[in-house]
Amino acid sequence: AVPHLRLRTTSGPSRSTNRFKVASMSSKGAALVAFCTAVGCQGRRRGCKTPRGAAPWDNIFGGEEIKLPYSTKEVMDSLKSSVEVLVKSGLPRADVELPAGLRLGLENVMDPLIVPEVEPSAEQILQADRELARAFLAMFKKALKNRLSIVFRTNKQAAQAKQLWGKAVGEARVVSMAKGGTKKGAFSSGEGEMAASFIQSLKDMGDAFVVMVAPRKAQLEAIARAVEEVDSKTCFILLNARLRGGRKDSLRQELATAFSPAFHVRLVAKGEGLVFRQLQDGSSPWILARRKLPSTVATEVSRSLEEPMPDRIEEVFAQSADP
Repeated sequence: AVPHLRLRTTSGPSRSTNRFKVASMSSKGAALVAFCTAVGCQGRRRGCKTPRGAAPWDNIFGGEEIKLPYSTKEVMDSLKSSVEVLVKSGLPRADVELPAGLRLGLENVMDPLIVPEVEPSAEQILQADRELARAFLAMFKKALKNRLSIVFRTNKQAAQAKQLWGKAVGEARVVSMAKGGTKKGAFSSGEGEMAASFIQSLKDMGDAFVVMVAPRKAQLEAIARAVEEVDSKTCFILLNARLRGGRKDSLRQELATAFSPAFHVRLVAKGEGLVFRQLQDGSSPWILARRKLPSTVATEVSRSLEEPMPDRIEEVFAQSADP
């Protein structure tokens, strides 16, 4: 678990279990609660829990069903609900992950929640990452204003996002963490000292809220240093950082421990399986669900406290297969 930042405007106990220090968020509590109020009504209406029959894990997680998304629109509704809980909890480090290349309909196409027949192109993946960032911009910009930074990997990606978003950017900062080049990113020294420059920029901003868009190894290394060196009033959300479900190097393992999986949607077993986690009021289990394609309605088959590993996923689906 990662530490919760204490919000004076919310109730409930605060938890702190790892090496990142806990700090007060009182300076931005009012703004975050304003945001929470803005999206809260949608979160309560959608992604709600409903009664269901008994299951083997009910003695651990309770006997209520968590609504599983069956479409990309449902994914977005569940994401908003999860972000509401994230804000109320005061989580300072959060990770959000959607299937690679899943476009949300914010620019042109909304993809179905299936494994595509053709691997998504690099351009499609960039668009999907950008659309997810735009969703977070829309959710946070009014409450956080110039304390919100949307950070892309390159200057080109940041420039394209600003061009496409136009006035919707508002007072938020849309910048890059580029290593250098002819143009300097907001978090770049221009001499390859990305981590040091990034950390110093965050210290200069102070009470910041940073959304990192699809960071890869170089950016993840800078983030790993930053979460130790900057004040914990600086909040980080990683979008599609691919910390989970893929290759497990030491850097990703470290960050997966430090960053709470606030929202996670992953298609497995050629799209017949769904790995899902959404922050809830109360326990937030990892869920494995089966889909009988072409239907995308998912049936829950397992819950766990920890992220299910590939061998566990294979075992659960084998046990739940139709005879």
